[in-house]
Amino acid sequence: MREIWLSLAILAILLAGCAPRPQTWPSQPENPALTSTWHIDVARFLSSAHGGVACETCHADIAVGETSMPHPDVTRLTLSATSLYDYSTCARCHPQEYADYDRGAHAAARAQSEGEGEPSPTCGHCHSSHYAAAYTRAELLSNVAETCGTCHPEELESYRADYHGKAALLGYEQAATCTDCHGAHAVSSLYDVGETVQACRRCHPEVNASTASYRVHARETLNAGSDDTRAQESALLFWVKLFFTVLVVSVLAFFYTHTLLWFLRSLHERLKKGRHG
Repeated sequence: MREIWLSLAILAILLAGCAPRPQTWPSQPENPALTSTWHIDVARFLSSAHGGVACETCHADIAVGETSMPHPDVTRLTLSATSLYDYSTCARCHPQEYADYDRGAHAAARAQSEGEGEPSPTCGHCHSSHYAAAYTRAELLSNVAETCGTCHPEELESYRADYHGKAALLGYEQAATCTDCHGAHAVSSLYDVGETVQACRRCHPEVNASTASYRVHARETLNAGSDDTRAQESALLFWVKLFFTVLVVSVLAFFYTHTLLWFLRSLHERLKKGRHG
């Protein structure tokens, strides 16, 4: 009888070990830039980094003491406040950051997408203009990834599956997040090997072109567009992942079937001995 209970215990342990475990991500600080509305919490604004800046400093269309025009303009309330604002105003206080943004990939994509629905991100899409605050490195690790992930969900998923994302998940504050590799304002897509090498060398001085070819945001799919330069790599990753998935499932299915049959045989032998004993 002891062998039967031992077999059941081993089977239960193996089944528990193969059960999927949900992955969690550190709870990030609230990011109002992701949920901007026309409503402003004055108390929170006054306690933020911009709390000492008068409204008309950033909103030139608000005339001091003007009461003849309604504010805000009700015809604009159905539009996105984040996308509507002219962020060139930010250059008054942040000239270097705005100049860096203007030569980055986001600015180039924005210029191409003008008039085509929601434009590519500018200052307000990544920063909370009214509730700007200083974050710790630990908060930035999750906050930056979540912010970028709103427009790049596939890249966020692959980042979380990569060493950098897993290290950040474990609370390692030196782990790289999106802006550490792609830049905070002069954003680069890192398709150029030379740019990738320079980005990697910020943390890994020994990196060369061969090492930098490692794909952090690898895709396993057969649906890569014809203009996707990584289409062949995506297809290869898809077939490799499918092969090993089938291999693992087959091995586990064989193992559990073998274990079950072994248990039934052991149970049969025990019952047989008991009947003739």
